[in-house]
Amino acid sequence: MDNNVTTWFELYSPNPNSAKDFYAKVFGWSTTEMDMGDFMYPMMANGDKPAHCGVMNTSSPEMEGVPPHWLIYFHTPDMAASLEKVNAAGGNVMHGPMDIPGVGKITILADNTGAVFALHEPAAELQ
Repeated sequence: MDNNVTTWFELYSPNPNSAKDFYAKVFGWSTTEMDMGDFMYPMMANGDKPAHCGVMNTSSPEMEGVPPHWLIYFHTPDMAASLEKVNAAGGNVMHGPMDIPGVGKITILADNTGAVFALHEPAAELQ
């Protein structure tokens, strides 16, 4: 996979069921769920194609103050090197890096103007 291509999208919503219903009605997206251990992670797909985005529930106490929004993930083959570049360019880490079993490593960042994005380094078995 090329560096810096989009790999995932995530919808942050205080009402994931309503959001899933909205996108099903608008785009015909279907929903599956991934067991993340302490919660089920809804993922949306275009019909029978692989999932392309997930939904995070912002109604939990740890998400207090997080407004509804979409988050874009960019691929990186080397999280540490990418984080050094982000810092050198004036951006900063907002959350992470976090290891997600079977997925890889993710980090949520802000660019030098405050725009939020994320990086994803796939797990070794996915590369």
